[in-house]
Amino acid sequence: MSEIEDQSSEQKAKICQLSIWALLLSILGIFTFGVTSVIGLILAVIADRRICKSKGGLRGRVYTTLAVITAIIILVRMTIPTHHPRREIVYRMICGDNLSRLGKAMQTYASDYDNKYPTTSKWCDLLLQHAGITEKQLVCISAFKKGNQKPCHYAINPNCEPNSPDDIVLLFETKGGWNQFGGPELLTTENHRGNVCIVLFNDGHVEFVKTEQLGELKWANEEKDSESIE
Repeated sequence: MSEIEDQSSEQKAKICQLSIWALLLSILGIFTFGVTSVIGLILAVIADRRICKSKGGLRGRVYTTLAVITAIIILVRMTIPTHHPRREIVYRMICGDNLSRLGKAMQTYASDYDNKYPTTSKWCDLLLQHAGITEKQLVCISAFKKGNQKPCHYAINPNCEPNSPDDIVLLFETKGGWNQFGGPELLTTENHRGNVCIVLFNDGHVEFVKTEQLGELKWANEEKDSESIE
């Protein structure tokens, strides 16, 4: 009986090699754009059937289960676009929050420096040094994810002052740079899907401005310009 039990235990100790291969191929799908994951999934099904038919002679259902789960996760991941709508919404919210925080930093700076915004040619540097912002708040994560890995994706409107009207543009999205300043020639709608530009106005509120609405933005104090003409 002891010899029979030893033989039985040896048989039960065998692991189905196909199940191990199934798991390895499923994992390799990360590097093969899911191709080997499909093969791994098929092998996992075959291995699972062999294990069931062996009536205890083969082990490895843990490997087949992991192979199936891994393959499904990788294949589902491959089918989700990089710029998934929900992800883009999150990116827009982060970008809007960045501009909102930058607007508060601009107000803080102005209150500390004779009611003046930072010098336009050094505004990024001055906010970092004196207004408590971080370099991360100068980056549009959506543009960064697309490969536009510039240190800052915003520009300042040099015509905007603390005492300017509330609806004048203060900060707006650009393609990227550092200490950028100017007007609509720098503005971009390419950072986010849906042709939209996120803009901070002088009163501190942020808007998602669509392409067809960009012409309505105010870049200068019209009353001040008319007075200078007279």
